[in-house]
Amino acid sequence: MKLYYECTFPAVLITVLHLTILCVAKPASVSNALDTTDRQTDQQSHLKRVEAFKQKILDGLQYQSAPRVTTINETIAEKRKLIQMYRSYMRKKDRDYPQESEPISGTDRMHRYSLRPGIKKASQEERLKVFVLPKVEHPEDHTRERAVYSAKLKLFKHTSFTPPSTNEVEIKLYSNNQVIDTLIESRTIDLSRDGWEIFDITQVVQDWIEDPELNNGIEIFADGLNAGQLVFPSLNSTERKSFASATNTTVSINSVVPILEIKTHERSILKRVKRQNNIERRDCVKGDGESRCCRFTTTIAFSDLGWDDWIIAPPDYEAHYCDGSCPDRFKMANTFAGIQARLHTLYPNKFPKPCCVPSKLSPLTILHKDSNGKYQFTDYPDMIVEDCKCA
Repeated sequence: MKLYYECTFPAVLITVLHLTILCVAKPASVSNALDTTDRQTDQQSHLKRVEAFKQKILDGLQYQSAPRVTTINETIAEKRKLIQMYRSYMRKKDRDYPQESEPISGTDRMHRYSLRPGIKKASQEERLKVFVLPKVEHPEDHTRERAVYSAKLKLFKHTSFTPPSTNEVEIKLYSNNQVIDTLIESRTIDLSRDGWEIFDITQVVQDWIEDPELNNGIEIFADGLNAGQLVFPSLNSTERKSFASATNTTVSINSVVPILEIKTHERSILKRVKRQNNIERRDCVKGDGESRCCRFTTTIAFSDLGWDDWIIAPPDYEAHYCDGSCPDRFKMANTFAGIQARLHTLYPNKFPKPCCVPSKLSPLTILHKDSNGKYQFTDYPDMIVEDCKCA
């Protein structure tokens, strides 16, 4: 008996190994075939979703097919203006619409200007107007813009040449757009010594960049003092030497005139930051192991559809969709869905089980050309899936 065991064991072991290899190899082959089938199925489902989306857009416009329009022949600046117009429209329409996108790395720039008294008169005699035309160039890519993230107006107070009657004075800065004066900042400054006063005018300069017609300069008001003499003293060589000797500094005309320093960067006009909402949701990705009801995302670019000649913005559509199983008591949309799940468990042939469906939807807004080449906004309700539940 012992001899039989010793003789047959190697053969049995080899047979077991062969069977193990076959058992492992067969599922792998089957698995590969299933993966290929799943990918094909996913691709077919994606194509169906794309077609359904295209048809819904055309139905909303009451078009039989995409309009035939000439290729967009606007300049880069005009294209950028259209996309900015879309962003402005969305901000007014949706208070949760993101206000800014992230800056693009490596695009920071510094712009520095020496200011002189403006040729145009101030709106009131006791004010001094300073004027500058910032040369901030937008990028060649019309989907990007150069944005101002810091603008500092630096005023040097020349108290040595304007003997004050008091040690303090209130300085006010106004932005004038020819219709109304807007107070930018009011500050009480110390007149006991010379030095720089720095004012943040970032929003004002950003408005100038977006609409140059708003740039009618900055007006400076010094209560009880001549603002022009305080900011723009007559510095001849003798006065500069006297000033330098008294303060033990080297002074040049360029170092004491008002200075505007602007810091800019590039950013995508429509690139969104993630919305913050009250929905606790984790989007799923095919193949991540989650088989239960979940929201999936697929992006459809209008350029891939050949529709970028008439749809101006947005450039693409995040076509979220719901998929997955609905096990008992998982993400029930309402009480009835829970009752339906229970009934399906008890009577599977009579009651269908809950399905994974959209539970919250939001509209899609596009800026497009119509068949006559005119621009218009169109809102499509219930186009964006925000959340999925079992119902």
